[in-house]
Amino acid sequence: MVTLIGLGGGTACGMTAEAARAMEEAEVLIGAQRMLAAASESRAEKFAEYRAEAILAIIREHMEKEIAVLFSGDTGFYSGASKLIGLLEREEIAFRVLPGISSVQLLAARIGQPWQDWNLVSAHGMECDPVAEVRKGKDVFFLTGGRETPGSICRELAEAGYGELRAVVGEELGYPEERVRRGSVRELAGEEFKGLSVLLVSRVKYANSVRKDTREGGVGTVTAVLGTVPEAAPSGRILISAMGSGSGKTVVTCGLLTALKTRGVGCEAMKCGPDYIDPMFHAKVLGVPGRNLDLFLQGHDGVRRTLESRRESISVIEGAMGLFDGVGGTIEASAWEIAASCGIPVILAVKPGGSSATLAAQIRGLMTFREPNQIAGVILTACRESLYERLKPVIERETGLSVFGFLPPMKEAELQSRHLGLMTADEVADLRERFLAVAAQMEKTVDIDGILALAGTAETKPEETAALEAVCRIAVARDEAFSFYYEDSFRALREAGAEITFFSPIRDESLPECDGLYLGGGYPEIYAAELEKNAAMRESIRAAVLGGLPTVAECGGFLYLQESLEDADGVPHAMAGVLPGRGFKTGRLQRFGYSYLAADEYSLLFRKGEKVPVHEFHYWDSTENGTDLHAAKPDGRTWECGYASPTLYAGFPHLHFGGEAPLAERFVEAARKERKR
Repeated sequence: MVTLIGLGGGTACGMTAEAARAMEEAEVLIGAQRMLAAASESRAEKFAEYRAEAILAIIREHMEKEIAVLFSGDTGFYSGASKLIGLLEREEIAFRVLPGISSVQLLAARIGQPWQDWNLVSAHGMECDPVAEVRKGKDVFFLTGGRETPGSICRELAEAGYGELRAVVGEELGYPEERVRRGSVRELAGEEFKGLSVLLVSRVKYANSVRKDTREGGVGTVTAVLGTVPEAAPSGRILISAMGSGSGKTVVTCGLLTALKTRGVGCEAMKCGPDYIDPMFHAKVLGVPGRNLDLFLQGHDGVRRTLESRRESISVIEGAMGLFDGVGGTIEASAWEIAASCGIPVILAVKPGGSSATLAAQIRGLMTFREPNQIAGVILTACRESLYERLKPVIERETGLSVFGFLPPMKEAELQSRHLGLMTADEVADLRERFLAVAAQMEKTVDIDGILALAGTAETKPEETAALEAVCRIAVARDEAFSFYYEDSFRALREAGAEITFFSPIRDESLPECDGLYLGGGYPEIYAAELEKNAAMRESIRAAVLGGLPTVAECGGFLYLQESLEDADGVPHAMAGVLPGRGFKTGRLQRFGYSYLAADEYSLLFRKGEKVPVHEFHYWDSTENGTDLHAAKPDGRTWECGYASPTLYAGFPHLHFGGEAPLAERFVEAARKERKR
């Protein structure tokens, strides 16, 4: 039997249950490379092919097996499959069709709108007259691709006098990099969008689905805007901080992001400091990658570049530890320094316990500790309503701050941890449901409109930087084992001229075609057995790195390049064997925190005498840490570490490619030379 399966945009979320079963049962899978990537765990024999005649030839060779042919599930599904269907009918080969969930349906779900009355237009490699389609008087959904992009269509519509119409762009729907961008046709006309994009142009404004609830919660009337784009889209920045860790910053941040997304407000998330895990939670909530703000690693200019290259109108920033906690017991690179230097108002997430006026005194102490005082409000966390009603007037009277509301104790707000912090977002199966529950509670007991108004007081200065034409391709390891990356490192590499392609050292058989390799940190120790089993990938990476492929390997990536790595139970597993050394569990943090790296010789990333800021955070160590670089902490402690050559950086320290040193440009230049070679 031959089954034609629609995969939406090419991800598992675009499949129906019937399609998933058919893929599991298939012995042969055929489809474009992007479609096969969605079936990476399948053990079926795979053929990367999209041309109907070539697919038919493969089917003829495997008639005795269960065959699945993978197509897009978009508006082009039937046209893409129709030619093959005609050939199968002519050959009298039995087949069935299982359409997928289309990008039309995914976008409708993301913005909370019905799609049945939209005019569906395929501009993917086909002639299209956007102006004529809009003039038909319906909302128009454009499936784009090739020369036609959301930006080019919006430019054409703006030139024809339709610049004030509302527009929504969905980029890579269903993928980790998913982004939904809202604005007028004129606003979006000048933007660049990724290849897997769709565009909705509304002839009329979205219907107002405003539900006003008057509930007892101590914050008055709450207005929840469900699935709508506000008439005047809010803009600005807000920073959620606290007196210390464990105060509920992540829950408040993710709950607020979920509530804003549900309201239809365009928002993005950022995290102060070098944390990799909290941005994963932000990304899970919004469907777009979270970003970091780190004054130590990026410098003031780097932080401003990140802020000014914002992708949405509202930026919700989560602080690290306490408001003033910075490098080595100072306020340097603290959340306060970011807020003060960039003019961002701060809301404290405060978890009360056993005090009232004393709690107000602590908050007031934070307000006077340094100038300028950026604290503008408080949200009480894990606080029962009766306690909130007693504390709110005391805090407001003694501090002059607004108490924006409270979150009661909630099971959904309890997040588990492991040795490097919280469990990663992908490991919490019901994460979306948890934060939807938190958001629903915040709509009842937190003044979200007041928070939006406060965010609007921040000064914002948008600045877009276009990426260069790609001169090389850098393969980035990204899966369960390798997930610790800074989104602005990718941005810096793209702006320097790199095309980024992701792969899985756990599931893929070999490196994709590339000119450079980036192995980031993560939890390779948790997945050491799976990494060991994939001997083909280990050998592929070993041969490439030893052959001179420009390579950056940080922390977990560094451990992967060594001879072996102990898992959490102390059992050693074979790794790539590029470098000497064995990774082993220590049970405590090793060389934790910020430091500087300096080199005596020129290498792939480093120049003689140059100091580059880095960060370490790991419980595993190695018998061979390298001696090519000198590390120095701000308090004066020093040691040697790392491997540095003209084609390699490998070591425990994490880098940020968006800092002051031109690391991205150096990596890309080496990869460009590798491509020419």
